Amino acid sequence: MENPSLIIGADKWATKESKLLGYRTINSKYLPIEIDTLRASSATVVNENGVLENACYNLLSYSEEFDNANWVKSVSTVIANSINNDLGQLTADKIIPNNGVGLTGAYIYQNYAVNIGDTINFSFHAKAGGFNNARVFASGYGNAVIIFDLLNGAVTEGTGTIENLQNGWYKCSLSGTAIATSISLRIYPFDTPTSSGAGNGNGVDGIYATKAQLTQGTTLRPYQATTNR
Repeated sequence: MENPSLIIGADKWATKESKLLGYRTINSKYLPIEIDTLRASSATVVNENGVLENACYNLLSYSEEFDNANWVKSVSTVIANSINNDLGQLTADKIIPNNGVGLTGAYIYQNYAVNIGDTINFSFHAKAGGFNNARVFASGYGNAVIIFDLLNGAVTEGTGTIENLQNGWYKCSLSGTAIATSISLRIYPFDTPTSSGAGNGNGVDGIYATKAQLTQGTTLRPYQATTNR
């Protein structure tokens, strides 16, 4: 008879990327059976308030690769793997407005199809990189403008949340309701704490960014990297 290789207790389960843990029992012992899984869309769960919503699923592609073609660049350049992220990993990119262009026109973004009325949560990690502010325009998503101060850890325009991480990094997030069937969350390197008075790019200064996430549902979700879509 096989020797049991797994004992499960105290409601703790092992997990593995792209796997589910199936099991069978022999003599009251659990034996694991790995099952390959793939998912191309979100599942649904009932949250703690009894509301049916999408399970955690990052809707953005290549969430740590802003140089990828899935991220559209408007008069801006992305330098991949410029510095370490907040955990010391070399995955953070630098977003740089092109020389001489107005900063209100220099950004990166992805589009995503949604239903009108969907609750959307957007977040990314950012650090000053010559410019000290990150501006977000939520197109189709309240059309709100939010500016995050990356030196003082403050929201200086609009409604959002900024969380101090470490090593100069901040998690910038916002939540709202879709007012159109297509949304785009645009990230701008910015030189002022308000939308008025913004200058031009110089081809060098920008902001560092990584770990972008877009999820649906009323609850903020833990970050999930997307590396192959």
